[in-house]
Amino acid sequence: IVACFEGAMFIFVFNWTPAMTPAGHTPPHGLVFAMFMMCAMCGSCAVTLVQESVNIRKLALPMLLLAAGCLAACTTALSLPTATMLPVLLWAFNLFECCVGFYFPVISVVKSEVVPEEIRALAYNIYRVPLNALVVVVLLVDIPLRTSFFITVAMLLLASACMLSLDLRPKAAGRKGVEDYGSTKQEA
Repeated sequence: IVACFEGAMFIFVFNWTPAMTPAGHTPPHGLVFAMFMMCAMCGSCAVTLVQESVNIRKLALPMLLLAAGCLAACTTALSLPTATMLPVLLWAFNLFECCVGFYFPVISVVKSEVVPEEIRALAYNIYRVPLNALVVVVLLVDIPLRTSFFITVAMLLLASACMLSLDLRPKAAGRKGVEDYGSTKQEA
């Protein structure tokens, strides 16, 4: 999940500028980037707003699917005329950035449930190997933007499938307190 989502995010970081800069058009990159950062913050704040009433772990799968949908819209928009393409890309990119902001607090809950404390540092470092490999391969191979965004959609769908498999597996027995992470229960 981590390698796929964060890999898609890093590929997006490298490709949003060329996608928003078709021949003859130069958007205000600083303003667009500022919008991205605001959207990411809004996504993170949304987790804060709902964490008291909802088990935020249950929101991971819908967030991953929404992120995949955003980048799928980008893949489709890249074949549209420029006047139509740029607004679609901007909205889809902003919504994707909201998902990015939402992702980090949610995945922290998921990782705390899945990765035992004793091997947490090792496991988190191992997550980085496929993440970096995916990003380097996609960026070093000179592929068209549409194909690059299609790859990110596939990565996000794979992350969604992995999240679904985690949601469907039985709870781990014998790991004290793990099942309570992300829930609305408060211990005294």
